[in-house]
Amino acid sequence: MSGNGGNKVAVFPALDMVVVLTSTNYNTHGMHEQTDRLLTDYILASLVCRPI
Repeated sequence: MSGNGGNKVAVFPALDMVVVLTSTNYNTHGMHEQTDRLLTDYILASLVCRPI
């Protein structure tokens, strides 16, 4: 789910994780791409190095 400004809620049942990103980039070009990069490059990438 995503909304204007780059807001996003992502659910990862296999990881038992929900991510909520809020942003105020309303009506801005590339707002969703920026949020996607935050999710993949920082949040999900941090799980790769996380011990289980």
